[in-house]
Amino acid sequence: MDIVKLIVERRTVHTYSTEVVPDSILKKAVEMALYAPNHHMTLPYKFFRVSHEFRSEIGEVAIAKKAAKASPPMSETAKSAVRKKYTEGGELIVAGITKNSDPEIEREDFASLAMALQNMSLYLWSEGYGSKWSSGGIIKHPLVYKEIGENPEEFAVCAFFWIGKAAGAVRPIPRPPVEKFYFETGK
Repeated sequence: MDIVKLIVERRTVHTYSTEVVPDSILKKAVEMALYAPNHHMTLPYKFFRVSHEFRSEIGEVAIAKKAAKASPPMSETAKSAVRKKYTEGGELIVAGITKNSDPEIEREDFASLAMALQNMSLYLWSEGYGSKWSSGGIIKHPLVYKEIGENPEEFAVCAFFWIGKAAGAVRPIPRPPVEKFYFETGK
């Protein structure tokens, strides 16, 4: 696929079919992540394919967090929708970086992770799979660190990265003209 076409057509997928994502696709996606620009080749990232049992547990945590903030109280239909998001379809990858005591290096490492996830997204899209980067507060829950076996003092979970076949059409989102973002100096 032409790179411009791939970039323009790639979309975030919010709802996934129940089709299983082959291990070979997941591993190749992570391999593509390793080609992201990375200052000093620190390669700070780790990607964890989590179990379905964990997905059920963290889904219940998500429901509890949403229910605590809900006004009026969260309906059973809303709870069911959250539960379905966490338990049905696609794969869930927990992605993060090793922390660094130098804030500049840690910032660069986070930027590299963002590019790594973009590489994964582009590869997955080229193979017919969608993805979504979630970064809400739930990603920092102690249950997440327990599941992946990492110490939050040494490792920062930065994303829940969802992968799978889209369940239905994914519509394009119009983008503003480049002139709103591109500037030249010295003229």
